[in-house]
Amino acid sequence: MNLKLSEIRSVGIFGSVYSLFLYLLIKSEEEINKTFFFLATNIPEIIRKNIQNKVVIDNNFGKDGMVKRFLRKLILIFKRYTVWRFIDNAEIFGHDHLEFSPILIQNKEINIVEDGIGNYYIHDYAVPKTTGIRKLITRIYGKMTFEPKFGRSQLVKKVYLTGILPVLSELKAKEIHINVKELWKNSTSKKRQFIFQIFNVDEDEIKVAIGKKVLLLTQPYNEIIPSSELINIYRNALQEYEKKDVLIKTHPRDTIDYITEFKGYHVLRSPIPMELLGMLGFNFDVAITISSSAIYSLPGNTQKKILGHECHPDLLRILGPLSFNNKK
Repeated sequence: MNLKLSEIRSVGIFGSVYSLFLYLLIKSEEEINKTFFFLATNIPEIIRKNIQNKVVIDNNFGKDGMVKRFLRKLILIFKRYTVWRFIDNAEIFGHDHLEFSPILIQNKEINIVEDGIGNYYIHDYAVPKTTGIRKLITRIYGKMTFEPKFGRSQLVKKVYLTGILPVLSELKAKEIHINVKELWKNSTSKKRQFIFQIFNVDEDEIKVAIGKKVLLLTQPYNEIIPSSELINIYRNALQEYEKKDVLIKTHPRDTIDYITEFKGYHVLRSPIPMELLGMLGFNFDVAITISSSAIYSLPGNTQKKILGHECHPDLLRILGPLSFNNKK
């Protein structure tokens, strides 16, 4: 670790490329250099390797049995109060909804950075009815464990939002509105190059792709349905457009080989945040997705085709209908 413990001023807890990008925009170069990052494995290794001061934590606790899951959390708790005690003296930014977030946050305040449309929904969480059990788990895992997530907890100091959807009434007092375009415009050339380096922006590839008029935003839904069926959904959505006009932007966790499956289409290989593409001069006539929140970052003159979870019965059954009726 190049950053000395005494130099750490901020801690970033992130599980998505999008939120990491927003944090790098919000903060000055000096503040970024004094930030220690806790990154979930959701963020691709090709990006994680470019961040020096970090710890990577596997957020996929669901694959473990109850005993292994408990032991993994005990190890994190031990590290929190030994190796990572510097968190106590740092300001925390990022995500409160990752499974390891409460262990790192404990009873401290956190500043939430928008994570797609998650911060614009009301989420329900199961809370043990027995007060004694709840108190015991909270004491071990941290106060945030049973708090409402995505910025709604009393431990949340500020919530940085871009306003892609109406802001929940209970978040308005904490909201710090951020304008991505203005932040990028006001960033120094040095900071922009730093962000390019973090996200592996290939300027030659960008020059080739920048004239495309149709954008397909993929999602890693082959974790739910067979890859062949997901590929067919995308093929059907693209069939009315000429291949030369289409840019396929893959999700950072996507494992499908789109270059092989979609011959003749231009596939953007680097996991660049959608919002960063907008800063690089892309201007799409049409954008297509199943349910990616990144589509909302596109300007109003872009036709947005949202297929919804209704495009496949298993997506609808597991994820439910895509609806924003619970906004307040």
